[in-house]
Amino acid sequence: MGSRFAALDLPEFLRPWRELGVRFLYGFAPVGTPVSASGHVRERAAGTAPQQRRVDHEGAASTGRTARTGNLERARQQPSASLASRPVRPARNAFPLAVHEGELSPPWDTYLQRVCKSPRVVFTYWELHEDLGNSPSAARRAIWTRLLKHLAWPSGTVAFWPVCESVQDAVRARRDLFWRGVSEFAADTVVVFGRKAFMALFPVRPLTFRAFTVGGLRVIALPDPDLLVAEDRQAMGLVVRSLEPLRFG
Repeated sequence: MGSRFAALDLPEFLRPWRELGVRFLYGFAPVGTPVSASGHVRERAAGTAPQQRRVDHEGAASTGRTARTGNLERARQQPSASLASRPVRPARNAFPLAVHEGELSPPWDTYLQRVCKSPRVVFTYWELHEDLGNSPSAARRAIWTRLLKHLAWPSGTVAFWPVCESVQDAVRARRDLFWRGVSEFAADTVVVFGRKAFMALFPVRPLTFRAFTVGGLRVIALPDPDLLVAEDRQAMGLVVRSLEPLRFG
């Protein structure tokens, strides 16, 4: 762009047009006809009698203001380049399953405080609410410690999130609270151990020990933890073969 002082030699009524980027105005007079500072078209020579046109100073200034206002309005309506270039973050709850809304009641709020931030994988099984309570199973805890040590995933990759809760003397499934947690974590994978937990989450789907996808979420169904505690070689081999290919950098 030229110097801002270059417009000082222009008539006052033409300066708003220059500020808008206009360098040539067509239709005022034939090419080469000089324009006086008063805005009148000078006659080129005697006898030529060119048609004189007067530019309305106030009209030009008003047009300039209107054009500037229109440019500002369009700038407000159009997103900036930085905003337009930002990737759109996918919705956390991408899977089409009912999710609990509102505040989490005890003990789920406590569970949430214990979970590592932004896990990639969620482990669950029917007895998990017991292991998060006052009487955890040392045998199951040892199994998970051995398994995670073998997988050697980075710290914070796995979160344990229950699929059911105790209500007085009964245990009931809470699919809505489970999916609420998965949605909060924005996890990639859910690993479900055992038939009870699987049927609690997918009551109409037949249990097969394999991976499948639900609304973009990877789900892996695996044998019951009791089989792992009992050192069932077939069950342990299936778990390791299913989880070893997963890599988290």
